[in-house]
Amino acid sequence: MLSLFNYLFDLGTAPPELLKASIVTIPKPGKDPTLCSNYRPISLLNVDIKIYAKILANRLAPLLPKLVADDQVGFIQGRQGTDNTVRLLNIIDGVGRDSAPCLLLSLDAEKAFDRLNWLFLRHVLLKLNFPLPFIEAVFTLYSSPTAQVLNAGFLSDTVNITNGTRQGCPLSPLLYALALEPLAQTIRADAKITGIQIGPTESKISLFADDILLTLTDPVNSLPQLHHLLTQYGKVSYHQINIAKTQALSTHLSPTDLNYLKSTYKYDWRAVYLIYLGIKISFSRPNLYRLNYGAMLSTIKDLCWRWARFEFSWLGRIAVTKMSILPKLLYLFRALPVSPHPTFFKSLQTTINQFVWRRRKPRVSFRVLSTSVVQGGLGLPNLLIYHKAALMALLGSGLALSPVPQWTLPIFQSISPFRLTDIVWLPKHIRPRLPDLLPLATLLLHTWDAMRGQLCHYHPLHLATPITALTHKIPNFNARHWTAHGLSRLVDFYSPRGFMSYATLTGRYNITRPLQFSYLQIKTLLTTYDMTGSERLTLPALSPFETYCASPYTPARLLSLCYKLLTTSNPIQKCKFQVMWEKDLNITVSPEQWAESFKGDKGKFKSASLHEARKKLLYRWYLTPDKLSHFSTSGNSTCWRCSATRGSFVHMWWHCPPLQILWQDIVVFLNKFLGTACHGSRIPPRST
Repeated sequence: MLSLFNYLFDLGTAPPELLKASIVTIPKPGKDPTLCSNYRPISLLNVDIKIYAKILANRLAPLLPKLVADDQVGFIQGRQGTDNTVRLLNIIDGVGRDSAPCLLLSLDAEKAFDRLNWLFLRHVLLKLNFPLPFIEAVFTLYSSPTAQVLNAGFLSDTVNITNGTRQGCPLSPLLYALALEPLAQTIRADAKITGIQIGPTESKISLFADDILLTLTDPVNSLPQLHHLLTQYGKVSYHQINIAKTQALSTHLSPTDLNYLKSTYKYDWRAVYLIYLGIKISFSRPNLYRLNYGAMLSTIKDLCWRWARFEFSWLGRIAVTKMSILPKLLYLFRALPVSPHPTFFKSLQTTINQFVWRRRKPRVSFRVLSTSVVQGGLGLPNLLIYHKAALMALLGSGLALSPVPQWTLPIFQSISPFRLTDIVWLPKHIRPRLPDLLPLATLLLHTWDAMRGQLCHYHPLHLATPITALTHKIPNFNARHWTAHGLSRLVDFYSPRGFMSYATLTGRYNITRPLQFSYLQIKTLLTTYDMTGSERLTLPALSPFETYCASPYTPARLLSLCYKLLTTSNPIQKCKFQVMWEKDLNITVSPEQWAESFKGDKGKFKSASLHEARKKLLYRWYLTPDKLSHFSTSGNSTCWRCSATRGSFVHMWWHCPPLQILWQDIVVFLNKFLGTACHGSRIPPRST
């Protein structure tokens, strides 16, 4: 394989068989199946050439954040599609607050990836100063590509491919982002196209691969120039806009201007909403909630109703919830962070619980089911906490000092002259008085104040607090003297032994200029919060959430991290099933022993039925004569097997005399099978 790839890299061409693709067609739902245009082609590439393309993609991907502007978020490391929808939400709130005219224009590119001109792509790569050997290695993939259509088991004649990036190729979305960047740069720089002004920056364009959304304040004068640029770009790149499918949504435009635009540009003019990245965008917040959160609730109710007709096991229904329902909700929570109606989560969780329990009375409490597997639960999603975790993950990405996501810019501007990255870390009672905030900023701060105790290690001032935040408490404090030497947060002033002396600090950070007065200012402030004593610092000094904010790292999976922190229960507080097992067995199990047993049990069985039976036994799922006797006044609590003793849970599974023969036989069998010499011991009856 290595020899093949080196050969391709050096030669710049590949054998035609290696570049041949098989195309299968899938009918588009709700379309006429007799028309070829209503089928979606799916291209299957040679695996060897996909590995080669992946190697090139891995080399190219780290460079894209420096070559492609922040408003292109599709397939760029460190960026997500939700960045653009959250940014758009802030823009809409700003437009509504200022009653500014605005036109949202969602451009529909016609077969965008399939039309890209290879010569134009080569010129773009040359303009960006990519090395010639790398460019030739890329165009090895386009030296002689062909395709055959598979239909009814037969392959068509070979079709030569002369333009477009390959479908299913790991390199394709990266190349397309580079090819689209000249158009995006031209739109950003063109003064005749006016966007939404957010402080010193102007927001005109948002991109996710070929999904382009424009925010224009003067569409009458901007649209002619926009179409001129699109025409010029299309001539060299083969990019083409489908005018009829391009959606437009306006607000605060005069009736005269709106009528002129509708008569001149034959877009799909929308009255209430347009769709961008799967989210229905409206200028009205009530409509935003109704069209997205309300519709999602109806969708999930319909899914649960349809799935209820199928035979899923108990754990299978929980798995369906995790794999099919939860991703839909998480995308909505992240892409459209609003505060739902209080009844939303209650109705949503009730729907899912009814699906899990088949509309029967639950035999295991929701608290146990929603606890993580390593804590003895089954990890059933707690949707209210997931929503809070999504908000905190969003805030965490904005608290990282660098790089700053685009969605934070409207918030930063609305909160000026203060900095969100500073005031968030300050306790609520010492924050400066803030101006009128955008709704998202208010929601994030409110949720943060409620959740910070679970996300951060307790200190009167969080050790992740940036040094720049101290300007709100220390008069004439200059944080740049410290940040220049690498001390950016309070934790940098601490060692495992506690708050460092000035001599230790200057030696560790090689501080040469006199900063003793500034040091004493910081120490005096921290002393008022009792944070400079001789107590050793508890390690780790920062919680996982604080660590991410201090030094962001992509593999953190911030939302999962926040959810784990928000759902981690107090290990001292035992669940009812734990208390009952200890009571029945006449033993006391420490929280550490319980945790170790849960951890060891995870993944023990590949068989889902055995795993489910094991969990049901652990949770004391099964009904015993003792429990059934409480359901009616005439109930009999006597064991139906021996008819001599109360049929408690532990009696029915172990103490009953007829069962002792079974367990002894099992011990004998295991000793024979495993070659051991174990002796079955009787569990002592519970004292009454």
